[in-house]
Amino acid sequence: MTGLVVLFFLTALVYASAGFGGGSAYLPLMVFWNVDYRLLPAIALICNMIVVSGGIFNFARAGHFNWRFALPFVLLSVPLAWLGGQIDIDPKTFRLILGLVLICSAVMLLLDGVKPDKEIKGNTGLFGKWIGVPIGGVLGIISGITGIGGGVFLAPVLHGLRLAPAKVIAATCSLFIFVNSGAGFAAQAQKLAGYGMWEQLLDHAPLFFGVLMGGLIGNYISIRQMSTTSIKRVTAVILFAAGGRLFYEWIYL
Repeated sequence: MTGLVVLFFLTALVYASAGFGGGSAYLPLMVFWNVDYRLLPAIALICNMIVVSGGIFNFARAGHFNWRFALPFVLLSVPLAWLGGQIDIDPKTFRLILGLVLICSAVMLLLDGVKPDKEIKGNTGLFGKWIGVPIGGVLGIISGITGIGGGVFLAPVLHGLRLAPAKVIAATCSLFIFVNSGAGFAAQAQKLAGYGMWEQLLDHAPLFFGVLMGGLIGNYISIRQMSTTSIKRVTAVILFAAGGRLFYEWIYL
């Protein structure tokens, strides 16, 4: 497991600098390491919460949180993330859903690499205020089912709709990931208890320590000053590969 811990550490270090939890990257790494599919969402959601908690603190301290803007996105997403986590699906269906989510995450990461030329003041109209409710709901249920916090989807959507400045979007994504990961994990924990798999979850505790250290360092040194576009492209390739592998397993399972 040492190799996987190192990869989780590096993933957290990279993602923390941009306000993400890294769930979309932890999942394919665990797929390649053949971790039991029933543990994947719970592990990824715990890692999400650990990593973004530091980002939330930093963004709040810097004054980048706009609570009125963020509230609509979490209003419906939290209960639906819990509901998504309650859904018990068979291995074949899970592979199909997760494969689709990973490939979509790769596409959204690539799209998010295209930044607007100038700072956005934000859309304060009725559309800009309430579009967050349905967006948050859809991403919330995806988060609960798969273990992806949803930030990798939310950020490019907000940039594309030009709803807020980049730092406000990053702060909103951190909060969104944290609350949805918490709701999703609460439901996943009930399922793991039913499977009798708490001991197997605790066996992966070194992964949690790895992302804790990576998240702390990532928030401190701010890798955003490096080429995040290149990082996102490499991550997208990994997501495509993992999604393709899951599709292959879905077809031949």
